[in-house]
Amino acid sequence: MRTALCLLLFCSSLALADQDMPSPALADYLADSYRVEERIVIGGQPSAPALQALSDEGIQTVINFRTRSEVEGLDFDEPALLAATGVDYHEIGIGRGEGAYSPAVLEEFNARMNAAGENGILLHCGSGYRASQVYAAWLVKYRGLSPNEALERVSPSGWWPMPMEQLLGQPLSVEIEEG
Repeated sequence: MRTALCLLLFCSSLALADQDMPSPALADYLADSYRVEERIVIGGQPSAPALQALSDEGIQTVINFRTRSEVEGLDFDEPALLAATGVDYHEIGIGRGEGAYSPAVLEEFNARMNAAGENGILLHCGSGYRASQVYAAWLVKYRGLSPNEALERVSPSGWWPMPMEQLLGQPLSVEIEEG
């Protein structure tokens, strides 16, 4: 009897643990992404199933840095999928011919970050590179970090240390030029 009760409790705890696990698509996506803060995730383009599961993991805002043509080239409608789950969606397109890295982009991003408040946020583009660049610049301009501190924060993106540092075998220092 005691063994049966223990087995029942063990199986029940497994069932409850499974309910807390993200969907396989979201788990795969999160494994390829990284958290820069407890509430902020940076990554590449999520799949449709991963997008549908984001709100279950506390993500309430998505900021996409892909251009409009990139978004239209997907085989699913990202804005519609997120709207159906109640997740706020914003596009700040950066890319060849459609949007350049600029102070205006950073200002728009800051406004979106402020509007998100303490909500969970996903920042993404095709690979996570543009998202990490904008986030690092935001940390410098709006959060007071040095360029080196901001770049260190996004180092999981794979481009910090910079390839030049890796080739030279020594660190470089990035600083803001006054003037």
